[in-house]
Amino acid sequence: MSLWNHNSSFEDDSRGVSTVIGFVFVFAFVVILLSVYQAQFVPQENREIEYRHFQEAQSDMVEVRSSITTAGQADVSQYPTVELGTNYPARTVAVNPAAPAGTLRTSDAYAIQVTNETGAAPTNVSTRFLEYRNGYNRMDIGPIWYEHSVLYLDERADGGNIAVYEDQNIVQENTSTRLTALQNEIHQTSTGRVTVELYPTENASINSSSWSGNVTLTIPTRLNDTEYWSDELGDFEGYNGVEENAVADGVHYLNLTVGAESLRFNTVGIEAAPREAGTVRQGIGITPQQPTEDETQPTPDTPAFESLAVEVSKSAGDSGNIKQLEASGSITNPDTNGDVQMQLFTDSAGSSPHGQNEIQMRSPFKITTDASESNQEELYVEIRLLDGNDDAYQSCYSNSPVRDGSPLDISDFDC
Repeated sequence: MSLWNHNSSFEDDSRGVSTVIGFVFVFAFVVILLSVYQAQFVPQENREIEYRHFQEAQSDMVEVRSSITTAGQADVSQYPTVELGTNYPARTVAVNPAAPAGTLRTSDAYAIQVTNETGAAPTNVSTRFLEYRNGYNRMDIGPIWYEHSVLYLDERADGGNIAVYEDQNIVQENTSTRLTALQNEIHQTSTGRVTVELYPTENASINSSSWSGNVTLTIPTRLNDTEYWSDELGDFEGYNGVEENAVADGVHYLNLTVGAESLRFNTVGIEAAPREAGTVRQGIGITPQQPTEDETQPTPDTPAFESLAVEVSKSAGDSGNIKQLEASGSITNPDTNGDVQMQLFTDSAGSSPHGQNEIQMRSPFKITTDASESNQEELYVEIRLLDGNDDAYQSCYSNSPVRDGSPLDISDFDC
């Protein structure tokens, strides 16, 4: 008897069909999951990375602002760093957009005009603004601008407003005026960290000693009266308002009248010593005028270090190269309007800066400072107590270097 059914065919054989259908469904489900992950979760994760980087970039620009002031008013070269961009994590089953690169650049040059009441011809000093612009793929946020000590986020191009991170320190408590003009050009685009070299003026081309009595400062600014300056300087008797669009479209003139004796006006060069039109060194290290005998003013006790310790808080593995130092201690009579400033140097003379940071003065205090590069096994340290005008109450420089495992205390410093 034949076992073969001559009436059957391959067309009637449905064996394995359910397996194929199941595979197709699983494959489709996996594709859908990957599509959802690519379309929703990857952008969200990348946005969080960009947000964290923007906070770091903001902190870096605060350090640049402080360094510009220090280079001009303390006559010390500074080397802050800015992480311009960031990178997304590698993904096995998803695709990232290109790593967002940021740009740090100076604006066109504008002239600060100084007019003395003696009737002499006005003096022009070149200055520039500094802009950090991100290149994010997910976050939509404006650039950060620095101008004459003011640091702010500018969203006006997209219909928003400004958000000030650091206020002006041109005028401090109606007693002194300090102005630092930024010269030379920089234009760097990167996803990594770059060093911003800042140099004080060595040989001034302007003889500021001839200034006497009152002088009028006409200062270029991107901020108008209602956006910022009226609220900030409206109570200052030397504030003469803002001439809108007097320099160019969107660039105005801020007008101030100040005493020449209390003016500290200096130029700082970016990437090299200042070399543009008009360089000046006015009042470096000079404190504001003191009250006359007829004036009565309380004299606060001067802040000073009561205890001080410095140690390596981060090092580069077996090499022992320093990545970060931490200073801590206590201060007698702390000035909460002032700062604790920490600077790192590779030499005992303090001529080769290797990192800087500052925090609000308080007691007890703790401050960490990153090394510019992790290529030194030992570093010298200077710790300073600064008032609200960045004048030093006390400066302490280590007479021996700090190493990993060899901390310093206050007896290791000359104050």
